[in-house]
Amino acid sequence: MKKLFVFALILSLVLSFVACKKTTEAEETREAEETTETEETTETEETTETTETTETEESKETFITSQRIHESLPEFYFYAVFSNPLIFEGSFRIQLDVDIIIKDSDGNVIQTITDLIIPSWENEGKVVEDITLTFEDYNFDGYLEMCLWRQQEKIFLNLYWSWDTEASQFVLNEQLTEISYEASWVYINRETQQIEAYFRGGTIRGESYIYEYNDKEFILVARKYHEVKNDENDNQYMLITYINETTGEVTTEIACRENWWFSFHIDSGQE
Repeated sequence: MKKLFVFALILSLVLSFVACKKTTEAEETREAEETTETEETTETEETTETTETTETEESKETFITSQRIHESLPEFYFYAVFSNPLIFEGSFRIQLDVDIIIKDSDGNVIQTITDLIIPSWENEGKVVEDITLTFEDYNFDGYLEMCLWRQQEKIFLNLYWSWDTEASQFVLNEQLTEISYEASWVYINRETQQIEAYFRGGTIRGESYIYEYNDKEFILVARKYHEVKNDENDNQYMLITYINETTGEVTTEIACRENWWFSFHIDSGQE
């Protein structure tokens, strides 16, 4: 009888151990399944968030213009993404971050230019999100430079990029950007292959710096000063003074109101 009792006790312990083991395995399986479901849910949520973010970013792209910068290249399409408007307290100054996205005709991104800061303003309580891109051949190599031009009151922003044929993308032209820094405009004289950066010095005077492009750099060749004066009959005219940077020679020219220089600088108010 005692042996039978011991056998029953051992059997009971074995069955309890087996039941405990099965319970533990079931719990581990359930935890593994819950972990897998959680990971899958998290991945799904992350994928959804990524998709939503991408869609949001794409929806913020603003088409600016399209341009073919060289006959050997296809037409490019230029977009802008604006963000982080910064309004300076106690003034009307506003800054915007902007990225320029360049695509081909199929919508493939060729290049993205980031970390640009531009001046802006408010219109009907909203920050104006817009830029002007112009294209001209400033260094006379056959490829059009891209210029981001922006004016806010007396603040002028001119940034230039040239096409790098080896890298097949735009690179910032630091010298041209520096030459035109805060310039009212930059004029191209294709006959002399010179560029002229004009800076307004007030309502009746201004000055220009004339450069020639030689051996992959712009060389300052002359300075030009413009001043509006009155003759003995109180008729306005413009006195233009040229200073040759190489020889130091000084020459002057008189421009009447019918002259292009006079009408552009004084009458049109575009300086």
